Amino acid sequence: MWGWGYIEADFIRYYNIDILDCYKNDSITWRRFLILIKGLPADSAFKEFIRDKKKRSFVEYDGL
Repeated sequence: MWGWGYIEADFIRYYNIDILDCYKNDSITWRRFLILIKGLPADSAFKEFIRDKKKRSFVEYDGL
C-alpha cells in the first residue's frame, strides 16, 4: 500500500502502536486510525512523504 511503511514507522515511533497487530486483531477502528494519522507531528515520516510530490508521482496523475 502506498505510504504504508511511513505510517507503520510513525505509529511505532510516536504512539508505540504496532498498526499491523491492530489490523490483524481488528482492535482499531477506522475513525481512531484517521485521528492518529491527523495527530502525527509535522516532522513525521508520513507527513514528510505526503509533502514530497516527487515520492508520490507514481500514484498521482495530473493529466485528467
